[in-house]
Amino acid sequence: MSDATLNNLLMKVARRAENAPAEVLRSSFVPVRPLLAHLESPEHHVLLGRRGTGKTHLLRYLQDQQAERGALAIYLDLRRIGSDGDTDALLAEVVGAIHSALYDEVLRDRWAAQLAGLSDALDALAAAAKQVRVDRRRLLLGPLPAAVHALAAALAPHQLWLLLDEWSALPAEAQPLLADLLRRTFFATGGVVVKISAVHGRSQFSDPEARIGLELGADTAASLDLDDFLLFRNDIASTVDFYKALLYRHVTAVASEDLRGIDGPQRMVNRLFTDAESFHNLVLGAEGVPRDALQIAGLAAGAAYEERIGPAHVATATRDFYLRDKEGNLPRSAQRVFGNLIEQCAKQRSRLIPLRRDGESDEEVIQRLYDARLIHRVRQGVSLDPQHPAELYDVYVIDYGCFLGLLKSGRIRTVEDGLDPGARFADADEIEIRGSTFVRLPAGWYRPSDRRKGR
Repeated sequence: MSDATLNNLLMKVARRAENAPAEVLRSSFVPVRPLLAHLESPEHHVLLGRRGTGKTHLLRYLQDQQAERGALAIYLDLRRIGSDGDTDALLAEVVGAIHSALYDEVLRDRWAAQLAGLSDALDALAAAAKQVRVDRRRLLLGPLPAAVHALAAALAPHQLWLLLDEWSALPAEAQPLLADLLRRTFFATGGVVVKISAVHGRSQFSDPEARIGLELGADTAASLDLDDFLLFRNDIASTVDFYKALLYRHVTAVASEDLRGIDGPQRMVNRLFTDAESFHNLVLGAEGVPRDALQIAGLAAGAAYEERIGPAHVATATRDFYLRDKEGNLPRSAQRVFGNLIEQCAKQRSRLIPLRRDGESDEEVIQRLYDARLIHRVRQGVSLDPQHPAELYDVYVIDYGCFLGLLKSGRIRTVEDGLDPGARFADADEIEIRGSTFVRLPAGWYRPSDRRKGR
């Protein structure tokens, strides 16, 4: 197979990464084992992660896996739920969509022995959905809890797995109400397992003033952050292996012909890239977001055309992707803040940004930059100041595409060798992150220093 043919396949993968068919999502799934150990347990979970980190892949995988194990597993994309500002109608529509997905599933032959009981329970669920009401932020469920309980009883001894994707697509004001509905019905019923995917900074599971919603970590197991798991706990080899498998499975999923001897991830990478550096730079550019890795790979393949992908192709693709798909979509309100962060990185000659968790990292504009993948969190809740050990920081880096621009302009130097996104913090006035030494400054920032500490 020629280099041009392989590059064309990689570009095809990139075009389909955003809206791949369900069968491609399933066949191209790359498991993250520590995360799956949590998600496979029959506990309620909220899975957090930015766009492109693979939440849909995971839920689709769980659907197939649990169905094979005997559960009735349904997947629901909440982006397809939409009522024009009417919360009552939206809640009824969500329950109705759950009913429809369940109905389609129980018509399969495997449920024939339980069809009579399940049919009665589903009829009750459909009728109950129409009686849900909201009265001054108070949720009136009517017969819905009893209908869900009857459904679980009819399904026993099999479990019901309810997989809700794209929670953050719902109107913000409706999210706590739907969370409360789930807590009082599906969450409260034995034999039912609920997994929800949501985006950072766009999800609200409770309204404390109205005393409604879900309490994460109490009504659910501890929430899981896919962004943290994709750092692979500083295991560089696992990071590289994950992205090798990601490219291999996506290319083989869309290939319509034999790949002629490219029978594994390493051989695929050897054929696509000129050297290990090129692939490692692609991993750096992805910043822990699998979908971004596929997009950058597609751009690099287009730049290489009939050649293998080299470092220059990856650098150009990473920079172009940053300018077009990240910085280009930045709201005006966040542009000034991001510009200030870039200036700070240029001054300290590193792309690392420690921000206090209280009053900096938790600011809406910082979370917006994080959600837009313009900054990337590499550490949470770290104590950096020996004089104030209770003051915690989150450590971010500016996007690698932006870093390449600063590097090209000479405003920053290469100080972050390797793929390790972690940090090693000393019990003193210095910290070391990705090989860069940071010293406490009077203004509260850290900067890399090649000089003797204290100068």
